[in-house]
Amino acid sequence: MNRLARIPSLPVWRLNWKPAHIRTLRLSLGVTLAMAIAQAFAWPLAFITPVLTTSFMNGNKPCPGLKQGISLLIVIVLACIAGLTISWFLIDYPVICMLVIGVALMNIFYLNSGGFSPFLVVLLLICCTLLPLLAQQSFGLSLLVAFGLLFAALLALLINWLLHGLLPDNDITEQQIENADALEVQEGKPVAQRVKMTLTSLIAVMPVVLIVFTMELTNSALIMIFAVMLAQNPDLQTGYKGCLALIVGNTLGGIVAGVIFSMLIFVPSYGFMLMLTFIVASLCAQTAFSDHKLSPLAGMVLSTVVLLVGSALLSADATALEKFVTRILQILTLTLYIVGAFSLASMDFSKAFTKIGLKKS
Repeated sequence: MNRLARIPSLPVWRLNWKPAHIRTLRLSLGVTLAMAIAQAFAWPLAFITPVLTTSFMNGNKPCPGLKQGISLLIVIVLACIAGLTISWFLIDYPVICMLVIGVALMNIFYLNSGGFSPFLVVLLLICCTLLPLLAQQSFGLSLLVAFGLLFAALLALLINWLLHGLLPDNDITEQQIENADALEVQEGKPVAQRVKMTLTSLIAVMPVVLIVFTMELTNSALIMIFAVMLAQNPDLQTGYKGCLALIVGNTLGGIVAGVIFSMLIFVPSYGFMLMLTFIVASLCAQTAFSDHKLSPLAGMVLSTVVLLVGSALLSADATALEKFVTRILQILTLTLYIVGAFSLASMDFSKAFTKIGLKKS
């Protein structure tokens, strides 16, 4: 039974709203609120809060209850502890450290291939890559960022609860909410297919991780985070259309982020920044929860925008614009690399060589 049917005190306008409209407003407000808090308090890794909020609220799944939320937090704490353990014990043994990180990434990608929570997948990927990277510079820095990441995840969860309380879904029953499990993995895909997807993602992303770790490119931490986030994208496994969608989505996100950042240089106002965030989030959310053919790109565009703009604003200095443009170019180049790596890893070379042999003959 629909829970709204048992609450006659709700205003008429709320009852008449379509589910897509409710989710659009909720995502727009959630991303804006996350950006507002992140920019106001600017703790370590604060810019990841809007990204986590986007991945949490960009979908039709029921809001996790208290028990599910506590389970999420426990998993996040354990992930941070695991990342810090690697940082403390293995950072002086680079070969072993890379092997352990590779195994961790393989397990995370395997969970992702089974439909595991995107919110948790992003956090797990960040914990097993970013924390050991920062430990190369200082374990204290790694510990500080771990607390910042944990706070960002908690804040994203609280924002999700708050807005689901204010704007509840009118097409989801209480039973569905009670049965919702953020840690559930779907069993529909064959194991062989999941293993193939896992290995493809791992082959694509490991060279980036190896280069960043080997050369101790701490300043490229954001690029590495973006790489592992791209590698979990299931659309890349669907062939040409999925790869093209990734390129278009991140290109659009980079262009929109550049426009927003340029406008904020001329009007450096906190209120103006929030207004732009809400407008962009509303446009992306409206497309994401519609039947439009570009709906799969909307969430990708929004994640790219809040990641680029949020990180740039929190690290603003005299060369902020130059760094921002460089970062956009790096991310677009990285997108092309990930697409190319997925294409090569997914290619059936035996068929390709057979075709070449037939053409020669």
